[in-house]
Amino acid sequence: MKLDSISIYDNVLEYICLELSRPLGKIQNKYKENIEEIRLRTGMPLNVYLKGGNYFVSLDGELSKNVEKALLVKPDYIHKTFQLISNYSIYAFQEEIKNGFITLKGGHRVGIGGKVLYGSGGIETIRNISSLNIRIAREKIGISNNIIQYIIDYNTSISKTSVLIPILC
Repeated sequence: MKLDSISIYDNVLEYICLELSRPLGKIQNKYKENIEEIRLRTGMPLNVYLKGGNYFVSLDGELSKNVEKALLVKPDYIHKTFQLISNYSIYAFQEEIKNGFITLKGGHRVGIGGKVLYGSGGIETIRNISSLNIRIAREKIGISNNIIQYIIDYNTSISKTSVLIPILC
């Protein structure tokens, strides 16, 4: 079953604490289908990114450029959300956390910001999580049309030549 953009957005809200998912769920559908990122930063306004711009989210789910109407993200909201993202088992995600992100069901990625602890083998973990950046994965039909000719050769096999092509989405 293929999910539409609004359903995909609503599924991501399951990983966000109720204090934030309720206002995010109240956002109008015409905006939900275009939201690319949900940004949670301790002590900062709840923020979403869509159509090339950042918008603050109010308690009522209204989007605005006015920071004064925004809902502030409390440390407890970050903690609760991180528990949901890790399914209450942070240790099961230690390898992903070392890379700075966790991948959710559906291909969504959550970037993690906090205090990085280094050891002899490099990054050991991230503690005191202070920000989460949730990038919503969506299918983009036709995005590869301009580069496919460089990847697939005339007989529909993967090209043996290596070509580096900048991809702008």
